[in-house]
Amino acid sequence: MPVRLYNAWPEPGLRGEPGTVIATRDGAICRATVDGAVWITHLRPLEGGRRDLKLPAVQVLGPERLAGVPERPLDPFTRVVNGDTWQEIRAWNADGVGYLAFEFHNGAMSADQCRRLQAAWERLRQAPERVLVLLGGSDFWSNGIHLHRIEAEDNAAEASWDSIEAMNDLTRSIIDTEDRLVIAALRGNAGAGGVFLALAADAVWCAPGVVLNPHYKNMGNLYGSEYWTYLLPRRVGPDAARNIMRKPASGRCPGGTGGRPGRCGLWRRFGRFCGAGGAPGRGPRRRRWPRVATGGEAIAPPPRRGGKAAGRLPGGGDAAHAPELLRL
Repeated sequence: MPVRLYNAWPEPGLRGEPGTVIATRDGAICRATVDGAVWITHLRPLEGGRRDLKLPAVQVLGPERLAGVPERPLDPFTRVVNGDTWQEIRAWNADGVGYLAFEFHNGAMSADQCRRLQAAWERLRQAPERVLVLLGGSDFWSNGIHLHRIEAEDNAAEASWDSIEAMNDLTRSIIDTEDRLVIAALRGNAGAGGVFLALAADAVWCAPGVVLNPHYKNMGNLYGSEYWTYLLPRRVGPDAARNIMRKPASGRCPGGTGGRPGRCGLWRRFGRFCGAGGAPGRGPRRRRWPRVATGGEAIAPPPRRGGKAAGRLPGGGDAAHAPELLRL
């Protein structure tokens, strides 16, 4: 089957006849070589047509070609002893801090990846660490939903809805973590829903040169997805939020200030992203659950834990501001 190969990772332990697929894991295949083995996460068929998309290797090859190939899952909290192997989601605790890294190819997140990441996040929350850090990937932090996976489905509309719901559930889990400080540490760029996934944390730290591109108006604005109508106005205000989402916009973190708590030095349009989330040494702030805007009306979610209901709109406003917020 003629294909292009993408995203190769060395495998230190598995061995087999060179050229054969000897294992699968989370959509990737492990192919034996003359001197070891290598994981290949994505393939792109060269047959043309609508299905000529870059997709997880297992999905492209199909069950018939992979009959008899064992699945070798790896728990996100498992420490790999014999060297680095390919692992999409990895979690660990060190020096009183919990870390969660997710190496999704090009930062694209499918529905099943979002659900596995949410499950790992909920497990990480069970640890006693008072600070949790979302590391994303080394190349991209997150670029939102996986569009190729959606396009490859027979029912793209249903796949889109499933992906948005999974991404929203993940974002809500982060927003809903109120008993400790949550930091989104961006080592790589973030785009579309990935930007708002980062804003769900209490604080956002960026490495120098990181680019944020939240614009996805050409996709119908995905109104309310990843709770951006709540997360963005409370960071930059309603007017700036409206301006950002109305036109293509991006912000780059210049060198010299990257990584400093609450002061990542982003372009002025995004300058308040990182300053509103607190800093180490402070306890995590209490966050009200937003009224989610859908279909032209504000809908209050279920009461908060402890019996406190969400009675106010994003940004501390009241019902009088609803029309302006809904126009976002």
